[in-house]
Amino acid sequence: MTNEDSQEPRRAIIDTSGLPPQFPTHGHDPSFWEALGRAVATYGFLEEVLGKAIFAFTGTKNYDESDLDEAYTKWLPTLECALSDPLGNLIDVYWKSVRSHNGSTITNLDALIDDLRKAAVIRNVLCHGS
Repeated sequence: MTNEDSQEPRRAIIDTSGLPPQFPTHGHDPSFWEALGRAVATYGFLEEVLGKAIFAFTGTKNYDESDLDEAYTKWLPTLECALSDPLGNLIDVYWKSVRSHNGSTITNLDALIDDLRKAAVIRNVLCHGS
């Protein structure tokens, strides 16, 4: 935004001296914020682990020689998404990666996916629900 009479941007000065100490987290005990921070960090760790698992399952799948070029072309976007997709999408890609891997030995995949989806429901509330 600019002032109508000039090209100078509008600026504001906020007097922080009137804010409570530790604003905006002053309304709760510090142990609450520590626990919330740990929960958010745990979701970040889960997303990282799922990305690594997607890399492992999609990168170690056996292909026929004639399918290698096409598989490699499809693999790169999968890896890019594994680094940036939200938790719900990572769960779906992980499920597909395990199911399509010809050497997977995971026996409780459906129960694991159900648990991950339940955890994902509260992820946004904890991570973004201010």
